[in-house]
Amino acid sequence: MYRKTKRAILTAIKYLCIVMLWVMCLVVLAGVLCRFWLKFPLIWAEELALTCMVWVTFLGTALAYELNSHVVVDFMVDLLRGKNMKKTLLYIKAFTNLLTVVLFFVMTTSGYTMMLKTKTSITAGLNIPVATLYASAFIGGIIMTWLGSERLFYSIWSLFAENEIVMPPEISPPYKSKSAG
Repeated sequence: MYRKTKRAILTAIKYLCIVMLWVMCLVVLAGVLCRFWLKFPLIWAEELALTCMVWVTFLGTALAYELNSHVVVDFMVDLLRGKNMKKTLLYIKAFTNLLTVVLFFVMTTSGYTMMLKTKTSITAGLNIPVATLYASAFIGGIIMTWLGSERLFYSIWSLFAENEIVMPPEISPPYKSKSAG
């Protein structure tokens, strides 16, 4: 049940990001065409494109984190991998997951704080609360904290498992291709 719910949420986020990217592209195109050909600027176009971009950034970052498709600096991991340092690698993984969750939590609380501070401010073009922009950091932060907490749980669990690295079913290590089997 948990896996189906998680997959449904992440799929919905993926399609929402796709729609927002299309909206952003079409709105920017319409804004340029109206401004330079029709000499009639769309006042709301830039704000809508910016709002879509901010939401895609935070929601897309959550998806990239879940799919291990973000940039990874694994210099230390590569140095330790060949030296039979499996337990040390597990400790490093748990520590980095802990730091990641703390960072995501700080981002979530900061997004919430900014939402509260800007809830009465209204944008000029769309007439929506400025808090709508900061809500993306809050909601994206909640999703990333959830996914990071899950990884932290599994990395700590792996420390206590006997000769086995425990990973959530949907996550493969970033250095192993899903197509490789």
